[in-house]
Amino acid sequence: MLLRDIQPRTPVFVAIMRKYNIQAPYPSLIITKEYGVVHFPHESASVTLQSPGVNKKWHPRFYKANDASMHRISGQWFDFVYDNRVEEEDICIFVPAKGGRRFRFTVHLLRAERDMHAGPFVPPYILPQNSCLSPLQQIIVEDKMQTIQLEAPLYVAIMKNSSVGVNGHYVLEFGAQYADTYLPKREEPILLQHKGKIWHTKLRIWSRRMRRVLDCGWRKFVRDNRLQVGDTCLFELKNYRKKLTMTVHIIPSDQC
Repeated sequence: MLLRDIQPRTPVFVAIMRKYNIQAPYPSLIITKEYGVVHFPHESASVTLQSPGVNKKWHPRFYKANDASMHRISGQWFDFVYDNRVEEEDICIFVPAKGGRRFRFTVHLLRAERDMHAGPFVPPYILPQNSCLSPLQQIIVEDKMQTIQLEAPLYVAIMKNSSVGVNGHYVLEFGAQYADTYLPKREEPILLQHKGKIWHTKLRIWSRRMRRVLDCGWRKFVRDNRLQVGDTCLFELKNYRKKLTMTVHIIPSDQC
């Protein structure tokens, strides 16, 4: 309806706000490669944002990735978020300026509906205890999540020596917070999927503390996909399958 009213002459960029887009102190916004090539500078530079009916302008910095795979804006993007009270799940629609003024965008803000009676917050992904993601890892993981229809939170595992055979072991342990809620309390096979291929592994129970680990078959998955220390694996549980199945999304360490 908004596009029908404003009738833009060029394609617009639509961004649904996630936590990393608005969270202080260093929020940023990912710009897709396809859109950035056409409508943003060909090298890192400032761009201009304005809101309908507001005289103030904002000048965030556009950063172009060296490999041209991921671009982002930050800097005064924080000021835009703060001044316009942008919140998570709000939608920002970037409309390139008319009249040949390059790298200037009018940003239309559509507010998300706020349900004050909503149930408890369910995190979109879960990390092992005492683990955390770097700001860049968080951006990459949350950007990847936007392309997935989740049935349960993702389990995020950063590969350690013991995960990829550096010390002779090939074992992946699921953190208790994730395992106690989403994995069975018994040993059973797990199918791992990646890029259309399937690996047969087994979920095992270690000790009375119910530590759940992948060992049988995990070694082949690691070797076939050439996993290395520092790579990030996102485990997406597929609840609708008869057999316990997880799709694994791999983010190489050199992208983080």
